[in-house]
Amino acid sequence: MTQITPTILVTGAAGRVGGTGRMVVEALLERGYAVRAFVRTSDRRAKHLETLGAELFVGDLLDFQAVRAALQGIKRAYFCYPVSESLLEAAIGFAALAQDGGLEAIVDLSQGGADVFSTSPAARQHGLVERALDWANVGVIHLRASFFADNLLIFAAPTIVSQGTFSLPYLGNAGSALVAAEDIARVAVALLEDPQPHFGKTYSVTGPTVLFPQEIAQTLSDVLHRPVTYTDLSIEDWQKLLGFTLSSHLTQHFAASGKARSVQQSHGSPARVPISDTISDTVRRLTSREPVSLETFIRTHAQAFGGIPSA
Repeated sequence: MTQITPTILVTGAAGRVGGTGRMVVEALLERGYAVRAFVRTSDRRAKHLETLGAELFVGDLLDFQAVRAALQGIKRAYFCYPVSESLLEAAIGFAALAQDGGLEAIVDLSQGGADVFSTSPAARQHGLVERALDWANVGVIHLRASFFADNLLIFAAPTIVSQGTFSLPYLGNAGSALVAAEDIARVAVALLEDPQPHFGKTYSVTGPTVLFPQEIAQTLSDVLHRPVTYTDLSIEDWQKLLGFTLSSHLTQHFAASGKARSVQQSHGSPARVPISDTISDTVRRLTSREPVSLETFIRTHAQAFGGIPSA
């Protein structure tokens, strides 16, 4: 297949931010684009992308000499970074070097609730990152994704398999429009293919349905054909249930998110109703496809949840 120029840079190409980087690389390659995949290590996941036709660039986004080299000859880029306290440094460095290198378009994976005044350190950082990228005088498009459905595979599936229950304290007791990483990747690819009409825009990327925690449990029960319950736990007890400890940064983010998305009663004041997600039409509008429903996501990954694999 003849490759389309210009080469597109994808950061987090073999990472675990819902796997969006990998999905973006694969989709761009399928469409005939030349892709430079920025990876931390040349591991099995990275080698797979190279086998598909991607140019591997091994480096660290905090190593600005490496970032400058990775941006050579690049006009469009997908920027995604894990939930980490080093996000702001990495993004500011990327923005500065993108401006110096003449980059024309950046699709930035942000998050729902990104706000410089957020009580969540991660959401606050994303709010600042959006500002920094906007100031870089590069065409930028921000994708504010709701919580990933894919996180269920990490934070819910193990205890569903072992105990038939799960907890996601970061959802609070508000409704969540969980989005599949593949939908985020599809939106990113559509924007990378034709970015100019979208410069300066911020898109909310959500799943098709708002579900409360108990409704997520019921959906799991219905699809898996066995009882699955939701257990309301504190962040501390949740980590005990999971059997592993989250980073301090991620713990603070989840705790702040759960608090903001929960009913709170102040002494002498009425309870504050939690703010649920608002469904967007971004996936449908930009990709001409319906977003993946939670039912479809669970069915596709049924084996991970202890169910029968989808045919």
